[in-house]
Amino acid sequence: MRRILTVAVATVLCAGVAMAGGTGGKSCPKKPTITGEVTAINAATGKITIKGAKDAVSEWTVPATAKIQKPGKKGATLADLVVGDTVTICYEEANNVKTVNTVKVKPQRKGRSGSKSQAPAPK
Repeated sequence: MRRILTVAVATVLCAGVAMAGGTGGKSCPKKPTITGEVTAINAATGKITIKGAKDAVSEWTVPATAKIQKPGKKGATLADLVVGDTVTICYEEANNVKTVNTVKVKPQRKGRSGSKSQAPAPK
């Protein structure tokens, strides 16, 4: 009886992770990624520039077919990104051409509980 219960609980947990879109902690399983800070956005041309590891700057063309994931925003577009966002770009590479599939915006950190708040200037 205990074994059946253990198997049932494990099955429910695995199903829950799968339904929630769990990918084992990876943003884009089986696809190359690059993570960095957005330094420029041109929604009209579909291009974003990011500063990644070791301050390497790269420009990416984001096609209209790419999925943009931003916390709190369903159906996000390139115009919803802001300079300073930290993003992970998932892409595919074929014949030395990189095609963006997904741009995932990392949630902004809220103020820490131990941080000093700025009081208004005295009058």
